[in-house]
Amino acid sequence: GMIETRNFPAVVEAADAMTKTADVRLLGYEVSTGGLICVKIAGEVAAVKSAIEEASSRAARIGDLVSIHVIPRPDTETEKIIHDATIPGSQEAVQYNHEAMNLDALSVTDLRRIARETKGIALKGREISKANKEKLIKAIRKST
Repeated sequence: GMIETRNFPAVVEAADAMTKTADVRLLGYEVSTGGLICVKIAGEVAAVKSAIEEASSRAARIGDLVSIHVIPRPDTETEKIIHDATIPGSQEAVQYNHEAMNLDALSVTDLRRIARETKGIALKGREISKANKEKLIKAIRKST
C-alpha cells in the first residue's frame, strides 16, 4: 500500500498511523519533485487496507493528502519497483551521479536532501540545514 502527501509531517503521521493500526511493515519512503512524499507499506491485504484508511484520515488533517493506493498481491515484477532499495528512506544508501546532475537547476530543498543522502560529504547535520545553494553544490561536487 502507498500513501502520498505534499509535506513531511503528514507522511510521518501517516506512517505512524499505519504501523500502529495494523500488522504492516514499513518499506520506506520516496521523495519526488514538487514536495511529494510517498510512504510504502506491505502486509496482508486486509491489514494494509485498514492501515491506509486510518493513515489517510490522519494525514489529511495535517497536510495535503494527494493519493492512496493498495495493490493486493502484487506481481513479482511490480514488487521490484515497490521494494527498490535505491530510494531515499530505504535501508541502503542512495547513489547519485553528481557529475551528470544539473545541480544548479535544483532547489535548495532538493540539494539539502541530496547532501544528507550523500556519503562522504563534508557538511553534517545543521551545517546542511543552514547552507546556501552555493555551499551545498560545492560540498556535493567535492564528495564525488
